Amino acid sequence: MLHCVTRYLDLEDFCNLVQARAALGIALGSGRTSKEIATRCIPQSREVRLARKGSISYREALFRTFYRRKAYRTAQPCSVLVLGKGSDFLYRDGVLAYLNKGTVHILDVHGSSDTELVLDLRRVLGLVSEGQYIFRLMHYQDNVLSVLWKLQTNDSPDHLAVFKTTLIAASEDRRLLLHTQIPAGQKQFVRHDSKHLISGTYTGTEDSEDDTWKLSYYNLVRGRTSRQRFPPESFSSADIGSNIVFEIFDEYFYAITSQITVDAESADPSSYYGGCRYCLSGGSLQNAEYWRIWRRQQREGPIHDLWTDFSMQQDENSRDLVLNESRREWQDGFSKQKRTFYTEPVNLTTICEFDRAYKEHLELKKAAVILQSAEEDEEDCTVESSLAAVPDLMIPELLSPHKRSAQHYQPEVYDPYQTEIREFSLANTKYRNYNFSTSAFLEIVMNRQRLDHCPDFSGYICIRIGSRISKSSELLNGSMHDTSPTTENALVQPDHMYCDGGIRLWPPVDAPAKLHKLLNCSPIVSKLHAISDERSVIFMAPSSDLERNAPIILINFDPKIRFQGLPRLEPEGDAVDANSIEYCSNEGAPAQSGYDTNTSSHSRAGGYETDTSFVDKESDTSQAWARFQSAEWLENRYGFEL
Repeated sequence: MLHCVTRYLDLEDFCNLVQARAALGIALGSGRTSKEIATRCIPQSREVRLARKGSISYREALFRTFYRRKAYRTAQPCSVLVLGKGSDFLYRDGVLAYLNKGTVHILDVHGSSDTELVLDLRRVLGLVSEGQYIFRLMHYQDNVLSVLWKLQTNDSPDHLAVFKTTLIAASEDRRLLLHTQIPAGQKQFVRHDSKHLISGTYTGTEDSEDDTWKLSYYNLVRGRTSRQRFPPESFSSADIGSNIVFEIFDEYFYAITSQITVDAESADPSSYYGGCRYCLSGGSLQNAEYWRIWRRQQREGPIHDLWTDFSMQQDENSRDLVLNESRREWQDGFSKQKRTFYTEPVNLTTICEFDRAYKEHLELKKAAVILQSAEEDEEDCTVESSLAAVPDLMIPELLSPHKRSAQHYQPEVYDPYQTEIREFSLANTKYRNYNFSTSAFLEIVMNRQRLDHCPDFSGYICIRIGSRISKSSELLNGSMHDTSPTTENALVQPDHMYCDGGIRLWPPVDAPAKLHKLLNCSPIVSKLHAISDERSVIFMAPSSDLERNAPIILINFDPKIRFQGLPRLEPEGDAVDANSIEYCSNEGAPAQSGYDTNTSSHSRAGGYETDTSFVDKESDTSQAWARFQSAEWLENRYGFEL
């Protein structure tokens, strides 16, 4: 009977119930209930995939997910450390790739690896060692890394190199998958998986009306190449991450823009997400699918474009594609701006159904206009002019397809009358991201408040996290909210579906000085380069000097990501003088700080093995361009478990 009742609970309700009473935990410890809840709520999460392999139990998978999501929402990291020093980095699929003076270091962060793969770019590309080169990391996905390089001259062409980052034996294919020259442009991007690569160059200029993206396709397996040009009227947006996004998922290339707008004087004064999808399994950029998803109505108010963030993620629970857009708007014409996080599933079946429903809506609306004109005996009024003059509010609510689910938008502040919520200006907000799986937004901000125990700091870096918690998952099914800002007949308001999880800042002002020194390694922070996922955030303060390395810092929310040898963060006042620790030093922390200085390499589950079988037999092992070594954080160790 207990199993039949609890099997329909969601993840948070089940874990809270088990923790509330020890007897319930024992009664539900068989694993049958845990398996059903895990396969229903988080079927595609990393924890459930481990449970299917037998590495962990389904009960452990549930509680691992529960604890890391709770740590993320409440801004309570499990550890913080410097992973290495570099001038650029990428972080995707739990793997960190960072650039350090012509070498690329690959580290499995989710697997807590103690060893990292090091690629010498000059040797593998056959570059003259005396030349001055500029390297730039472009993309990492499915154990494939792409790097853009050029000579440090104004007229030097751009070259693209693509590498495998997995272990390969000498008898296998080459590690270098592609090395070619690509067109130079004002803006560039590269997206790829293990088989296909798309590079894009923006051709627009200030005086040109032919603004568009030129795409180049490369088949990494067969070596085929083709080129495609986007229609200028549809995909002329140039700001990746603000109004256009490019991604490859499951052998499909997606290009989605938020700049598809219908004339405000037409019958549908709305803006749309314009989408284009190419199937790459055929080995070319042919047979594109074009579609659109409703975004907003123009009467919802003006948008502050500088605060707009646009991205596409995979839902951790289902692996479905989701559009994320953060907008700061003057809603309803008010003078105060409101920030809202909008999500929209990318489901082509749903999109086709929406298009059909929308066409039916226009037909019904036209019929309503004709009926209204006939009743008022307006013989001179045409259907087209009447259709444009009658707003959606005069049409019955059931005829309007523009409904936004309460599940798919989240206000930054639920209570508009809260005065204790601290906001940061755009200049002090260095990084912004919204995570759909945890229903929380994460920002890295510069807090200008003075620290008494760090008098040299004019400000300090902290993370700002806001979240929400669903009151009941049953209420979310079928509950919609009318998107019209002046409509009073909304079915369900978002505050009826969710409770505010609050907005938190970390670390607090009274945190130990050594923690603040670790997070503020760089003396001047004018901008930050940061990437986050559902488990952690990694950031660095890049220098204007491309050859100068900066510390790459990890803030981890997953209790199971545990790097060996990290000391516990003790409260202020212990035997170690915090002011004596120089975290910017290349020598690492001094011995008296209590750090373990052992630099031996230890292989861990999910990490890289210390094997050199991939080295070309024709070259000497000591001069190989690819090698394994202890991770830099082991050699220059400084970090804490919290």
